[in-house]
Amino acid sequence: MERNLQKKNTAKAITKLIFYFLFFLVLSLFLFYDKMEELSSLLDRLTEENKIGEGTYRDVYQVSPDICAKKLKPRHIKNYWGFSVSYPTHLYTLFKFGVADFNKYESAEYQRITSLIPKELRDSFAHIRGVEQGILFQDLVKDFSGKLSIPLSRINGPINNRVFWDRMKQLKEFFLNRNILYYNLKPDNILVMGQNSERLIPVISDYKRIGPRTYPFQPELRIP
Repeated sequence: MERNLQKKNTAKAITKLIFYFLFFLVLSLFLFYDKMEELSSLLDRLTEENKIGEGTYRDVYQVSPDICAKKLKPRHIKNYWGFSVSYPTHLYTLFKFGVADFNKYESAEYQRITSLIPKELRDSFAHIRGVEQGILFQDLVKDFSGKLSIPLSRINGPINNRVFWDRMKQLKEFFLNRNILYYNLKPDNILVMGQNSERLIPVISDYKRIGPRTYPFQPELRIP
């Protein structure tokens, strides 16, 4: 009698385990399908009409109201004394920087420094969501009005905003104090975000060239 009761309890326990396993399996499949459907929708928006920016090695697209996507260009054109040579971009960056995929590299660099960023400076770093199918997805930086923030390089005239330059000084001190070597901190990669009508702050939007190890064939930039 007691043995039969134990068997029944064991059977019930096994049935529950099977039920929970199947439940979580179906839930995981549903979430995976939902994610892949969303990803497919975002990838479909990598079109010329959605292009919002262009760098040396990548193009930038707005793929949703709040997300942009960075895609590696298929070819990189290099000019040599009057003539041009076209290289596969991933091979060119591999040779010059030792990085075959800037998107994966940039995402990893962002993850590496994000834990070091103090709370009061976090809104000065554009958030990277991750890399899927070779495409880097990043949060768009917008002003309080909802418009896309523009790069510092496209600002006409000086920025007469004390908050902006105080924040720039804080960012400089952060990089120096943490010994973070930022080789690509330039006006094209600093967005000017309006938090309100009187407050502007700089937002860094590119993390792909941090540290001397991105220059394996340029030893003069390596630090012992």
